Amino acid sequence: MLFAVLPIVTMAAGFERDLYYGIYNDADVTRLQEFLLDQKVYDGPVTGNFFSLTIGGVKRFQEKEGIAPPAGYFGPKTRARANEILTMRAAETPSASPPASVSEQVVLLLAKIKELQDQIKTLSAATSSLPVSPIVVTPEPLSPSSPPVSPTSAPVLEVSGSGDQQFPATPVASLKIGDIVIRNNTSDKIPFSQIIMDVTDQMNSSINRGHEVFFILRKGTTTADDVLSRTSFKFNSNVPQPDSPHRSQVGLPYDVVINAGDAQTLGLWIDSLEYVIGGTLKFEFRQFLAPVSSSPVGGFSFTFRRD
Repeated sequence: MLFAVLPIVTMAAGFERDLYYGIYNDADVTRLQEFLLDQKVYDGPVTGNFFSLTIGGVKRFQEKEGIAPPAGYFGPKTRARANEILTMRAAETPSASPPASVSEQVVLLLAKIKELQDQIKTLSAATSSLPVSPIVVTPEPLSPSSPPVSPTSAPVLEVSGSGDQQFPATPVASLKIGDIVIRNNTSDKIPFSQIIMDVTDQMNSSINRGHEVFFILRKGTTTADDVLSRTSFKFNSNVPQPDSPHRSQVGLPYDVVINAGDAQTLGLWIDSLEYVIGGTLKFEFRQFLAPVSSSPVGGFSFTFRRD
């Protein structure tokens, strides 16, 4: 079966309306983000949502083109310059050659097949004349004094849990961060006292600046499960810079003993988080505090984001 591949030609249309912060799931915003990517002033995702990352891209485009003030609003002056660039690019792009007819494509494809067949024949003739030596493998005798060793994995303390999700569209009283699984594969029971967690705050949310929230550890995955600890935490009152998020360590009380061979699943929640406009908030495992030495493998990592 022969498949004809025909060229596809796209033409970028100009921008006909102003675009600004808060527009959501919009085709013109998608085109704007693609334009900013092409101009190398935007490195975020193409979502159709005009939030903080898109504002930053528009500001950089305005600074690059000398448009004042560089406020991140895609208004008449910025639209006019963007449309000029699109018009110049369309004029510089050569017209696509007309597609070859089906019969011409068939002829070209058959010629290519004939060329490949000739190359295969040439390679076959060259390799058939090469001398071939048999490969002899002499197995080593097994030592009767050395019994076979079966591979074993060292007993360890394992931690796991991951998640990447959007911030809720409206504030909620209690937001689940994720589930954490702790497996004691060692031969001893381990008493714990704390879980140390890293919090990386890159949120665009003035209402959460200096705001107090609470981290909840539950002995299970639902709100009906017993609460193990409730820890207060206050976000930094300053707005984080694009390349300099706020980083904090939080100790979550975890007064639990896990016997050898047992596992426990915990639910990690955050209470009283206010509405987040954009950015990210990340929670990562750092270490355990325990009366006995423990070197866990793995970890957990949970991220909330809004672009």
